[in-house]
Amino acid sequence: MNKVNTELENGIEVPLTDIDRLNAYVKKKVSTYQKKWDINGSLNLNEKIRWFISWNWAALLFSSLWFAYRKMYKIALIIAIGTLLTSSLSDYLLGNASWIYTIAEMIGIGIIANYLYLRKANKDILKIKEKGLKTQDELNELGRAGGTSVGAVWLLIGLNIILAIAMYLIFG
Repeated sequence: MNKVNTELENGIEVPLTDIDRLNAYVKKKVSTYQKKWDINGSLNLNEKIRWFISWNWAALLFSSLWFAYRKMYKIALIIAIGTLLTSSLSDYLLGNASWIYTIAEMIGIGIIANYLYLRKANKDILKIKEKGLKTQDELNELGRAGGTSVGAVWLLIGLNIILAIAMYLIFG
C-alpha cells in the first residue's frame, strides 16, 4: 500500500500530492484501485476524468451494497430502488426469462463501478483540497470523506428488506 507523504523536509512540511490525497481517501485496497484506474504514480485531479471500462467483481456480486460500502450513498440508493422496481417489471414483462435482465444489470454495474468510484473520489478530494487545510487536517478530512462504511451496508440491507416487504404488500 502506498503511504501518504507527510514527512518533514528540512523542517518544512512537504505538500500533499494528488496521489497522497487519493491514498488517504481510498484507504483499503488503494493499490488495487490505482491499477484499475491506470494511475502509474502520477495523478492530476484537476483534469477531467475520461470514461473507461474496468471490471469490479465486488460491485457485480453485491451491487448497491458495494456502492454503500464505498460511501457512494446516492448511487447505492438509486441502484437498490431501481433493482427492486426493474426486477418486478422484468418478472412481469419477461416471465421466466427475467434472469437475463438481472445478469445484464449486474454486468453493467460491474463494468462502470470503478469509473463511478474514481469520479466520486475526485469530486470529494477536490472539495477538500480547495479548503486549503493544513496537511494533517486535510488527511483527516479525506479519511472521513473516503474509506468504507460497514454501517451503511447494514442500513441498506435493512432498507432493502423494508422496500421488498412494502412492494410485496402493495403488489402481492
